Amino acid sequence: MPKKKTTKKSRVTIENEGNTIEQVFDYAKFKTMFEKWKEDCGKSGEDLHTKSTTTLFTTVSNHGNTHRPQSKDKSTLGAGEIVQKLDKLISDSEELENADEDFLDTAITQLKQVEKKYNPRNILFTIPVWSRVNRKNLQYDEESDVQQIFGHYRTPDYISFRNRKAELRENVEKETLPPAPKKWYATERNKAEPPLWQALFATGQGDIVSHGLLSVLQEAKGIMKETVLEHLKLKIDDDGKGATAADVWELAEVKQWLKTVIGTSSNPGTGINKTTGMFRDDHLTRALSRDTFDIKSFSESKFAKEIAGFEDLIGKLRTYQITISRRQMRNLGILAGLKRTPGKQTVFMPGVGEEEKVKKMDWKSILKSW
Repeated sequence: MPKKKTTKKSRVTIENEGNTIEQVFDYAKFKTMFEKWKEDCGKSGEDLHTKSTTTLFTTVSNHGNTHRPQSKDKSTLGAGEIVQKLDKLISDSEELENADEDFLDTAITQLKQVEKKYNPRNILFTIPVWSRVNRKNLQYDEESDVQQIFGHYRTPDYISFRNRKAELRENVEKETLPPAPKKWYATERNKAEPPLWQALFATGQGDIVSHGLLSVLQEAKGIMKETVLEHLKLKIDDDGKGATAADVWELAEVKQWLKTVIGTSSNPGTGINKTTGMFRDDHLTRALSRDTFDIKSFSESKFAKEIAGFEDLIGKLRTYQITISRRQMRNLGILAGLKRTPGKQTVFMPGVGEEEKVKKMDWKSILKSW
């Protein structure tokens, strides 16, 4: 892949075989959102209404294949692997490539599958209804005296039941933490908002994590869609590597530029010596390097990226500039319809300067030509 040259915030200059390109993207916005997500997920203990010191971030990081190595589907990304790849994307974000976008697409798709099939908000708990429990012996009917709760088990009924059990049994400790917030559990599916659900799927409403991992991924995807390749400097030389004159001829604006400077035999342009008909390759080589061309379509952007060796980079190309050798400029001239001078490297336009050549011939030369 191309060698990284310089980096400035959201503007990156990348070099490959003498070609350079600028990629521009809002890296700071993505980094801020991801770092905020990690900070929110750093909570543990009382913040999560638990005595455990395990952070929410660790719980998320242990989710998925990193936690289930026996999984047969090796293509599946767990939340833990997604976090690891996002961390790497942050640290290596000197350029954005198609592989990064492919990863985001896969991660978003698979997190949405988790949301449908294994959503933490729908984890089911069966909690005794405290008002129906015998306070002396804690007996209750396991079918009629219970309530199904989704998302989190630490309801007021659970705390009351647990504390009474601690009073009756020496091996049970009394609860020291209050019940979980009401929004963390619900009596219906898809209503509860427990911390793990917030860490994965919250969209701004979470009291522990504002925006979940899925939102972070979608934000990153949006940034990649807005990424542009600001300017390409394309080098065409004689070493046989990289783009050629034939490649450049396929660029619509270059083709039009060359046809204009060449003109026609009846009306030669600035690229033709009107006296001799010779192609002014030296003049045009310098002139071409000073011009900047616009990319008109996605297909043209794709083609320009490919011939420059930047096909793996994300972003549509906006403009380009060409540096070309005199020899390759002459090749361009031939592609435009000019002819090579027999036995020489020069190129000329047939039909231009022929009358002048005849005028300059002396009578001896004319006789020899008969």
